[in-house]
Formats: sequence, C-alpha cells, structure tokens
Amino acid sequence: MKHWRSRTFFGVFVLFVASAATLLTGTVQAITPKKNIKAAFVLVGPIGDAGWSYAHNEGRLYLDKTLPNVQTAVTENVPEGSESERVINQYARRGYNL
Repeated sequence: MKHWRSRTFFGVFVLFVASAATLLTGTVQAITPKKNIKAAFVLVGPIGDAGWSYAHNEGRLYLDKTLPNVQTAVTENVPEGSESERVINQYARRGYNL
C-alpha cells in the first residue's frame, strides 16, 4: 500500500511541476480549460515559510488572477500521512477535482 501511495504522490508531483513550468513560461494564457476546475492546495508547511509552500501559494494566486474558471483553496501545515489523506478527502467530497 505504501508503494502505491508513493507512486501516486510522484505522479501528482510531476503533474504539479509540469503545471508550474507552463505558468512560468507565460503560455498559460493560451490554455483555457473547457470546464470549471476546483484545485485544492494542501501544503505541509506555512505559506510564509519563504520555501515550497510559499512558492505553491504564489502559483495558486496566479491561477486565481489569470484563469476565471479555476477556483482554488489552500490548507497549510498539514502533516504527511493520515492527516493529509483526511484533508484531501474532504476537498474531494466538496467537489475539488485537482
């Protein structure tokens, strides 16, 4: 079970890096999703840490500003493991699809 979770995490991480690369190159304006997207950001640290959590939140804010059909939410300071699984499941039940 743990191997499956690490592979899933790796896949999500690769998707996130690809999305971030698209945002940084400025080509995001040429991409318009055909349906509304609800993206949840679950961060392991505080937004104000000046590290990964801060960078993820900057990307989230950029999405909010540039793509009108993308809705985002963020939860910070979520430890990895069962707590993060609980938070992610809550977002999924609320209709978040990314």
